[in-house]
Amino acid sequence: MRRPWLPMVAIAFGQAQMSWNVSALPVSVGGIVGTFGVAPTMVSTAIVLYSLAVAGCIMAGARLGKRFGAGLVFRLGTGVFLLAMLATALSPSMGVVLAAQLAGGLAAAAIVPMLVVLIARHYEGRQRAQALGWLGGIQAMAVAAGFLVGGAVGTYFGWRWTFALALPLSAAALVLSTRFDKTNGDPAIRVDTGGLALTIAATICVAMGFNSSARWGILEASSHAPFALAGFSPSLVMIAGGLVLFFWFFKHTSAREARNLPVLVSLEVFKQRGQKPALLSLHATELVGSALLFLVPLYIQVVQGRSGLQTSIAMAPYQLAVFAAAVMVVALYARFSARGLASAGFLLMAAGLLVLAFAMRNVWGDFAVVAALLVGGAGQGALMSVLTNTLVNGTPEAHAGDAGAMRGTVINLSAGVGTALAAAISVAFLASGIDRKLDGHALAQTEFINRLDLTEVRFVSNDELTAVAERLGATPGEAADAAMINEAARLKALKHSFFCLSLIAILPIAVAFFLPRRPAGSGG
Repeated sequence: MRRPWLPMVAIAFGQAQMSWNVSALPVSVGGIVGTFGVAPTMVSTAIVLYSLAVAGCIMAGARLGKRFGAGLVFRLGTGVFLLAMLATALSPSMGVVLAAQLAGGLAAAAIVPMLVVLIARHYEGRQRAQALGWLGGIQAMAVAAGFLVGGAVGTYFGWRWTFALALPLSAAALVLSTRFDKTNGDPAIRVDTGGLALTIAATICVAMGFNSSARWGILEASSHAPFALAGFSPSLVMIAGGLVLFFWFFKHTSAREARNLPVLVSLEVFKQRGQKPALLSLHATELVGSALLFLVPLYIQVVQGRSGLQTSIAMAPYQLAVFAAAVMVVALYARFSARGLASAGFLLMAAGLLVLAFAMRNVWGDFAVVAALLVGGAGQGALMSVLTNTLVNGTPEAHAGDAGAMRGTVINLSAGVGTALAAAISVAFLASGIDRKLDGHALAQTEFINRLDLTEVRFVSNDELTAVAERLGATPGEAADAAMINEAARLKALKHSFFCLSLIAILPIAVAFFLPRRPAGSGG
């Protein structure tokens, strides 16, 4: 029997509020930097903090859903998220923005696993496959709307209004959530505090390790690193430590399950065939997509000095392609396996990024650039839908919350890592490019270059660089030469970053080979 779609509408608004925030941050880079006078990487820190909070606490959110009921946890999380968006919109300092994003991430940690639980509870069969496809599509559509509408609002009314527009989405989710079927919790459910501490510590180490790599160095410790371990960067040490803590968490959980003690997430999720490759593939998909969503707005707004509206228009082809592919790929589930669809998705993502690496010339309206964004977006949208279906349909309904928690952990941790990795790679390429351009150049012998701190290279516009050069005593000719070198190095850094991402996108095809042969939406 077909169920009414009104509960799905409430779920859709619950997803949309979070996706809106994810797009509002990058599209507001220029406005936030201008308002608070901070470096663009502070906005990437806000993104990482949000993603870190979701990834670190989402498993606990799933357990809360089992204890108090999915509907109640969804409503409480949405209420806190509404307050977090209000605090971001009214924030008097960058510190408040960071705190509000952290609070929003904690609220999202409770909401995200409930989305999958509520879909599994309200829909079955093909309706469930459609609902899961729409969940991925809504995520992409809300991000696209955040870029388009948020960019326009931010340009004409200020970046704060971009976050204020998330408030009606939260309010609609709260009102419509009254149409959920009544769900009773189990007061006997307990949260594994030891497991929670391990996941939070592991997430912090991995996310902050990647986030600090732009300043401390990716492999070799830079002069800004607080310490070096045999010459290696503290970032690398933190990432390795985080991976060890994740391994410890799974060993801890396995031991507790063997003794019938409460666990943070049931390892039954990993025992179903195809679940591990689905999660690994989802990780790669979100990592690459988040890196792209950070690089393009950074370059358009900070480097080229364009508005949020121009940024949203440039990103529209990508976001619309993600939405369309996530929804339309459901029609292919009966004809193609999850393995085949995922492999095709990774090929499309890699192809789009590779074209960007060769076609980018500071112009976002070129046919090749638009086509590349469409192809890459289609690949990501198809992957998000196919992999979510594989994950949920391969998990018993009793463990739907665990599957949702793992999906949310992977997506949000990957989003933070992807953003931080993109910042680190692009800055490393920029610094290397400037060093090569200055090598043997007459400008390298000037006094003003010697007064610049070239160990603190970051993306700046030509106008900003020229102003700094003149303040340090450069002649107009020297300032013009410096701007020209910087412009060439910036473009090459962007192109090299896209090329690296294309390589990252093609590697998971080897993992996708282990996805089920059966049709993606056949269930079981």
